[in-house]
Amino acid sequence: MTTLPERDQVMAMVTEAIGAGARQERACEAISLSERTLQRWHLDRVEGACDRRPARMQMPKNKLDELERRRLLAIANSPEFGHLSPSQIVPRLADQGEYVASESTFYSVLKAENQLRHRGAERPSKPRSKPRALSATAPDELFSWDITVRHEVACRSCSYFSSKEPFMSLDESTVLNQERAGQSNEASLDAGYKS
Repeated sequence: MTTLPERDQVMAMVTEAIGAGARQERACEAISLSERTLQRWHLDRVEGACDRRPARMQMPKNKLDELERRRLLAIANSPEFGHLSPSQIVPRLADQGEYVASESTFYSVLKAENQLRHRGAERPSKPRSKPRALSATAPDELFSWDITVRHEVACRSCSYFSSKEPFMSLDESTVLNQERAGQSNEASLDAGYKS
């Protein structure tokens, strides 16, 4: 929206350009303004109307008056409801057969009064930060516990397997797994020949 002083300035510039020999269409095009807008502004000035845009001065019909706002705040800050959020206050009031305002009205009034903070008796939650990322650039730099539960079907029991192994690159872990698989195959072959 263009303010009245800006309108006067734009109209003076266009008038000056027209006085210097420019056509109104080209002058309006240079400043990205419609000719019709310029004509409307000129008619508004001639008729004495400063701004024809409708000003919204109406208030909602169901807006709470000051007495109702104070009652809402008194209920929200009472010992019975002071630790509850509006989403809990409104249903409890409804259970008692009382309607003060909607949940959204409770929220907006409490926000306007800067009371929409932590309302519970427990400590407010602290902001949590993302844990520091760890990265290994060489073998044996970073260790982690691996706890796996192995279910053995034959004896129907669980055993916990825990190992402390370093993180490795994909190539190193592939080689290690292949070595382990080879050892287990050899062990099973040895066991088969012994029996």
